[in-house]
Amino acid sequence: WSVMKATKQCKLYLSVASTLQMLKVIKFVNVFVPKMALATSVLSHGLGDLAFFTVFFFFTIFAFGQLFFIQLGPIDESYLAQFDASFSLFRALFGDFDIQLIMDSSPSYINGMLFVAYLFSAIFILLSIFLTILGEHQAFVRDEQDEAKAAGRGVDEYGVLSVGIKWVKKNI
Repeated sequence: WSVMKATKQCKLYLSVASTLQMLKVIKFVNVFVPKMALATSVLSHGLGDLAFFTVFFFFTIFAFGQLFFIQLGPIDESYLAQFDASFSLFRALFGDFDIQLIMDSSPSYINGMLFVAYLFSAIFILLSIFLTILGEHQAFVRDEQDEAKAAGRGVDEYGVLSVGIKWVKKNI
């Protein structure tokens, strides 16, 4: 059992290290091809707003999780504890929910309506706020890029790809 435990831990560390190494490739690509740096530039510019949004988003899931923990906890094992309820609601964002089980576990339609209210607020309202934050910061980054081009300090957007294309055209 100790060998199996060590193997599982080794696989976990290896998978995390492998993922981090692959994500580092994004940084190198951003340096060599500046056109591909838009996503990371937008995320780094909007980091503060996204951090506060994340806190608000998880607080909303926690609040609705408490609601369903109180309402359905004694009846449905998916909502048996606060963490379980919040995790079930997080899964519901990706379509993994059983509305029929909620309706069968409830004496009226109120829990079903509350669940639909959660999905509406989480998917439509919070998702639109998230996309608005990203859109505003992308507009700012694009404006900075346009100002840099107009001032003549812009870099070649395609980086090493432009150099490679020029070399191919010249030599072939």
